[in-house]
Amino acid sequence: MTPSPTLVADAGGTWQGYTCTWAHVIELTPDKPVVRIDQIPTSYSDGGAREEAETKSMEGVLLPGQKGKSMRVRYTGDVAAMVVYAKVGESYDPVNLPELLTC
Repeated sequence: MTPSPTLVADAGGTWQGYTCTWAHVIELTPDKPVVRIDQIPTSYSDGGAREEAETKSMEGVLLPGQKGKSMRVRYTGDVAAMVVYAKVGESYDPVNLPELLTC
């Protein structure tokens, strides 16, 4: 994904029936670790907080793009989208960010 090795660190939890996860993308450059993306939503479910017929969920998968230039996240579920993150300065910023389900 990036010119140097990259870590993808997942975080998340469940709060009052809402479950969310997100990822942090960290490039291990020769000088120091650099956070390239602070938070990418990677999943959402409100199944513990709503009636079964009213629940919403989504899941995102981080995919490589052009090495050192872009990466992508494919969302499925109640949100279906492909979000491109392009390198701008030191970070990767979303080019086309739809409305996502978030906690």
